[in-house]
Amino acid sequence: MTLAIIELLATKDPTNADRQRELSVCHEKLGEMLLAQKDVAGALAEYRLDLAIAERVAAKDPANLGWQTDLARSQEKVGDALLAPGASAERLAHYKAALAIARRLEIAAPNDADLRSLAAELAAKVATCCDAKRIKP
Repeated sequence: MTLAIIELLATKDPTNADRQRELSVCHEKLGEMLLAQKDVAGALAEYRLDLAIAERVAAKDPANLGWQTDLARSQEKVGDALLAPGASAERLAHYKAALAIARRLEIAAPNDADLRSLAAELAAKVATCCDAKRIKP
């Protein structure tokens, strides 16, 4: 489906979390494409749209591990795109938010290797940001 069709379907049924998630994923993929083309501002805009939708979807069901993982990944993507000088505090905030979600998910699903990997990856990003700013995580 194209973005226009997915946006139309999501708009017609804003309570349908699956449609909203599809729209969120579209914005994430557009962000990835733009970032690969070195359009950091465009990628950041798409990732912010993705994050806004992921926050709404995840809020509907805090126990849904998939939606919460999507939210953590969306926070991470925004952090990854915040490469501009002076954006390090915001980047760190997004990484910390993502890490908090990932750690909560690890507790909910202690045998999930993917969630442990996500938490470790995010902890490394937080540590790298803190090292760059010379602050404690």
